[in-house]
Amino acid sequence: MTRDEVKQIARLSRLEFDDAGLDRFIPRFEQILGYFEQLKGIETDSVEPTYHAVWGELNTPLREDQTAPSLTVDEAVDGAPDSRDGCYRVPKVIE
Repeated sequence: MTRDEVKQIARLSRLEFDDAGLDRFIPRFEQILGYFEQLKGIETDSVEPTYHAVWGELNTPLREDQTAPSLTVDEAVDGAPDSRDGCYRVPKVIE
């Protein structure tokens, strides 16, 4: 990898490196790409595709929807550090 290639990839990834950081990153990045090359050599034609992270059949227990009593507005905001008119009050985060 050239420095310019890594700078371009860093720019696209929204990463910022000074010159020393770039010099440290290049060998690590080449090592990561080397792992991908190793993965390309693995035979996967006989591996069945999976559609879920859990191996085997996915048996999710289902239950009937049931209604249940819920909190009143006053109960819901009772433990909040700050509330007004049944609403949570939070610090302003958008200018």
